[in-house]
Amino acid sequence: MAGYWESRKHLEYYRTVRQILEALGSLPSILDIGSWDTPVATWGTFGMRYTLDPRERPALPNVTRVFGRWPDAVDRFADSVSVVTCLQTIEHVDDPPSFVDAIFAVAEQHVVISVPYKWPADATPYHHHDPIDEAKLELWTRRKCTRKYIVTDDGGQRLIAEYRIQPESRD
Repeated sequence: MAGYWESRKHLEYYRTVRQILEALGSLPSILDIGSWDTPVATWGTFGMRYTLDPRERPALPNVTRVFGRWPDAVDRFADSVSVVTCLQTIEHVDDPPSFVDAIFAVAEQHVVISVPYKWPADATPYHHHDPIDEAKLELWTRRKCTRKYIVTDDGGQRLIAEYRIQPESRD
């Protein structure tokens, strides 16, 4: 699937996610789940950077590549990660609530999730849960997002949800 990033780097939702990450300031770490060949883990100011994907992916400078499937690979992140991003991935998994629970289990301060927003059920055979709206994402995450963005790209919309984690809500 070479060229995934090249074909998508113009999308507004990536610009929005980059702005979110850069606005967070300097933090210890970031993990991008389902990143494929995107440079998301290189954005913002982070001491440690990780990507997790089940596929071999191109190396990024100063980014540790972890191969595996989420949430099976959650134990590779015994220490919490400051920020976890998961972009356009959850709609592909069989059990979104378990997948998302594992994200919030390792995220220490922030989570950024994007999903296709209200795409028709037959938009793509790889999306198991379309249409997705705020209510469905809230059902999966079991929480309200701190901030949301609805971005239009190439005629379709994406929902970007930002979550700020309160220390007492990590349990």
